[in-house]
Amino acid sequence: MPRSTLILSLARALTVAATLAMAPSVDAHKTETKHLKLVHPYIKETAAGATDAIVSMTIHNQGRTAERLIGATSSIAKSALVVGTDGAHAIEIPAGKSVDLSALAGHIRLVGLRRPATVYDRLPLSLTFAHAGLVKVEIMVEEADAAPGAASAAIKPVQPVQPVQPNGAAKTSPLGASSAAHTHP
Repeated sequence: MPRSTLILSLARALTVAATLAMAPSVDAHKTETKHLKLVHPYIKETAAGATDAIVSMTIHNQGRTAERLIGATSSIAKSALVVGTDGAHAIEIPAGKSVDLSALAGHIRLVGLRRPATVYDRLPLSLTFAHAGLVKVEIMVEEADAAPGAASAAIKPVQPVQPVQPNGAAKTSPLGASSAAHTHP
């Protein structure tokens, strides 16, 4: 094989490998161990001066034994607290079940943020499980209003305005109902 053909083939192979390495994976934001799958760990962006953030994610326990999340640490916060629904500092993940961590359930609270969390940042988080041990994940930072229904919840219904006479009284029709049209005297 001529040397120029070999170099061209090698260049094509490197181009394909580089393209595949840079292509995003559909499953890019999950971490798996032998029995655990941690899906989409994230926090909402924080404003300057914010001191805490809640980490949300889903943890699937695909094993035959119950698991417990017993600790967390992150370099972006002074501490990371595991907060169970019963106030305990552990979260139970039953065998064969999934647990959703969120502000309204068990969660991880990052306390004493060292800087604001900016949208699209990827931040480190180390989780400690009773059986699986240390599991490192990457937290994604999402827009503060990116939650489903947030945009619609922020929109307030508009109240109808009734036309007002120059003396400040609402204009009424001969039937006593407010007039929909504003007319000048």
